[in-house]
Amino acid sequence: MGLFSIAFKNVKRNFKNYAMYLTSMIFSVLIYSMFKAIEYNDQIANVADGMKTVSKSFSGASVIIALFVFIFIWYSNSFFIKKRKKEIGLYSMLGIKKKNIAAMMFYETMTMGVIALAIGIFLGAFFSKGFILVFFRLIDAENIIKTGFSIKALFSTIKTFILIYFVVSISGASIIYRYELIDLFMAESKREKEPKASKVKAVLSLIFLLGGYILYILSKGGSLESVAMITLIAVVIGTYLFFSSFTVYYLKVKRNNKKFHFKGLNMISNSQLLYRIKGNSRTLATITILIATTLTASGVSISFYKFFSANMNKDMPFDYVIKVENNKVTNNIDKLIKNNTKNKLKEKIDITVLQYEDKGSDIYDGKYILSEKDFDKIAKAKNIEVKDKINSPKEAYYFSRFLDKKNKIYNVNINEENFKIVHSEERSLANMMVLDNVLIVRDEEFIKLQNQLNKEKYALYLVENHNRSEELTKDFNNIITNYERAKNDPEYKLVKSNYYENYRESISSSGTMLFIGCFVGLVFLVCTASIIFFKQLSEAMEEKHRYKILRNIGVRNKELKSSIYKQMAFTFFAPLIVGITHGGIALSIFGEFLNLGVLTPIIMVAIPYTIVYLIYYFLTVEFYYRAIS
Repeated sequence: MGLFSIAFKNVKRNFKNYAMYLTSMIFSVLIYSMFKAIEYNDQIANVADGMKTVSKSFSGASVIIALFVFIFIWYSNSFFIKKRKKEIGLYSMLGIKKKNIAAMMFYETMTMGVIALAIGIFLGAFFSKGFILVFFRLIDAENIIKTGFSIKALFSTIKTFILIYFVVSISGASIIYRYELIDLFMAESKREKEPKASKVKAVLSLIFLLGGYILYILSKGGSLESVAMITLIAVVIGTYLFFSSFTVYYLKVKRNNKKFHFKGLNMISNSQLLYRIKGNSRTLATITILIATTLTASGVSISFYKFFSANMNKDMPFDYVIKVENNKVTNNIDKLIKNNTKNKLKEKIDITVLQYEDKGSDIYDGKYILSEKDFDKIAKAKNIEVKDKINSPKEAYYFSRFLDKKNKIYNVNINEENFKIVHSEERSLANMMVLDNVLIVRDEEFIKLQNQLNKEKYALYLVENHNRSEELTKDFNNIITNYERAKNDPEYKLVKSNYYENYRESISSSGTMLFIGCFVGLVFLVCTASIIFFKQLSEAMEEKHRYKILRNIGVRNKELKSSIYKQMAFTFFAPLIVGITHGGIALSIFGEFLNLGVLTPIIMVAIPYTIVYLIYYFLTVEFYYRAIS
């Protein structure tokens, strides 16, 4: 019988043990292949309005997935190698040459990899269309087109994962050369020494963690940028100290509580945790940081998507805005919209604004003045309600898309005259970057000022079905471009704005971020939970004889399972709870930076994380119990 045949039979014989490992690898291949399907889909750029960043984003995400999957497969494979050290030693005792044992181990790992790759690619091809359609829905693609699995994506997936499996297989095969025969046979009998409890380090872990949180809370209202990095470093150090020192100290304190220690099998579960914590602390701390990182990334992507979706009409309240310099251009645009059946004209508003330079008042970038009469036209069209009325000539409203809420504006000085601000609001009155920072004054004051300040006229258009106005927007831009070219001045640009292009850019970038953030987070989530699963099963095999002794002295299976539940609860939920706490704090920091609501994203991400970890928790308990039975 050849070495490959033996390796294949070993895989079949140990298939139950490999099932979760194989499932996690298949899931990783599936996500990677579908990301590549989007990256190499030639029609994606057209759907996303030619945004090259979409393809680059998926390419970058694929690299991150590949790197993480490599670490995961390497880490997981080491558990299986450790579990089989005695078997490998037995092969050596039977006289099988080291090179043949190494070849057999290589074939086994590669066989598992090829199986995972084949199934993952098949599922990727099967689900790729639905995967891409979900992406289209997120970016509100105007034309849902025929999609399929790309040959380029297929070859890229095969090359990447064959390389990963090859490197991991070489590492696994080299075990026979890295250990002496006695080490292979004694691998399971080696036991971690009881770690020493350091009260100083335990206290330091809390100081770093709580100090990082308190520093962030105290910095609210100040400069968050200056403390963000300090908070990050403090929390990371605190997390590693928490799992390596605080947990040891806590478990020893519990052990000294005789009432608790001798209740049921607490003595067994507590001792098991205590002896294993030294070997698990670094893994659990790293998983905690990964949970916090992925939760933050997913939460930020959800926040951005919700922010852009909710604020698009605030940023771009009108579908087309143009500075009126030539009536012929405006007339051409009027005719264009009038003749368009898909995007019929809802309303056109003509306004006059005054340009001014604010001196010595509370506005830093004040530029435009609008009459109350023109404001009323905009307010009616966009359903803007202002409770405070302008009751005196020297009162005014102030609208800005980027209103400084911390430094409230109370007055504006124009040509040595002060205007009291009775209402300020964070909103663009006529499209962001065209008419920002607008002051609204009474009509009689506007008439007085227009003799002293520069006057500009603008035409504002609202059309139907503006999210689907690609063709109309192209024609609008063509009219503007032809007018600009006729000026024979390369530097000349007519002031204009349109809703559709800004909408497409915002929805494409935020939708891509959301899609990548959630799916990469899902891969990280499954892989980190799988790492805990494999590590616990590896430990179960080492503890099998100890549980046998407990059964022999009369401990019931129900009590054993209860003890396992307690051990696994700490291993799974300690990193989850600490990770979610870190992620929630990090999201709050981002929320402060970017003025985003983060409570809903935290809940939206924390719930699926908890559900996945609960599933793995119960699976691990069941498999652990079977392993020791």
